[in-house]
Amino acid sequence: MTFPSDDTIETLLLSQDYQVISRLKSDSPSPLLVKKRSQIFVAKLISDNDLQLVAAYNNKIPRHMPKIVEIITEPTLKMTIEEYISGSTLTDVVNITPLTLQQIIKLATQLLDSLSDLHEIGILHRDITLSNIIQTTDGNYQLIDIHAARIYKGDLQSDTVHLGTIGFASPEHFGFAETDVRSDIYSLGVVLNLVLLQSNLDLTGSKVKNLRFVIEKATQIDPAQRFQTISDMQQALTSKKKSKPMFTILDWTVYILFIISLLSEFNLNNLAETGFNWVIVSTLMLLPYLFFRYLAYFNRIKPINYFTNGTFSLKIIGIILFIIIWFTINGFLLTTIATLLNIKVQ
Repeated sequence: MTFPSDDTIETLLLSQDYQVISRLKSDSPSPLLVKKRSQIFVAKLISDNDLQLVAAYNNKIPRHMPKIVEIITEPTLKMTIEEYISGSTLTDVVNITPLTLQQIIKLATQLLDSLSDLHEIGILHRDITLSNIIQTTDGNYQLIDIHAARIYKGDLQSDTVHLGTIGFASPEHFGFAETDVRSDIYSLGVVLNLVLLQSNLDLTGSKVKNLRFVIEKATQIDPAQRFQTISDMQQALTSKKKSKPMFTILDWTVYILFIISLLSEFNLNNLAETGFNWVIVSTLMLLPYLFFRYLAYFNRIKPINYFTNGTFSLKIIGIILFIIIWFTINGFLLTTIATLLNIKVQ
């Protein structure tokens, strides 16, 4: 974008009663900090192509993003006058005071709200970085600067103009494909990852486990492996995994099968004659399973949890496998116990 001279910009702003205070970027005439009737605003130059985007944005201002209070359109140049957000950029914040887990969750939640609203009106931000996020004086977070944003079309092989900040931009920004909602998800994941790494949190602790999962999924190189929508990411961030039940249908199935097999294979009269209680036998046979199930409950034996906590079809397969395995072990144990105790097996 070719910028007009400073005098041209200042003359236009003065004609609208805006007084220029200073540049916000030393190497660029836009954006500018301006004042009107003691109120401070941010003035930004826009192109003709941005008018559709600005109109869509202004029609429904996303949550936690600055309001556009005025759009100045002249034949020579066009500008937006935006609400000024007072606070510090996230770049400055994390370098001074690392965020707590609660603050990181709040940051993620509010930015997801912003992106949800943006995507709903068909706008991609495309430049989510630490410097484009403001921590306000009341502890909230605002996403600013949509100069790299565009209307999502969904019918391009790649973006015609590649924008976005290196390090935060997804691979799609560099011509591999058209950017879409998953590109913003990627950039948000990078931001959250940097904030988390700058924190004093134990990254191996259980409290950040879900957050790390969200970040890892959001920053997958392949867009198909990321969250597909902001709603998906919101649900993952707020979901609380239910504690796994100690006993499942599979467990009770195995227990019942043991007892049935014992009752059918042992001659209870012979057991009584030997003084060996069949309940003790069944208990001995259940102990190995209880032990392995206990370890699986604490995720030390993955295959058991894979079946017992999987889909319905996996549970059925698991039950069949356990029936086969445990009837085999059952027969072996019965034969061994009967031999040792001189009990006849029917």
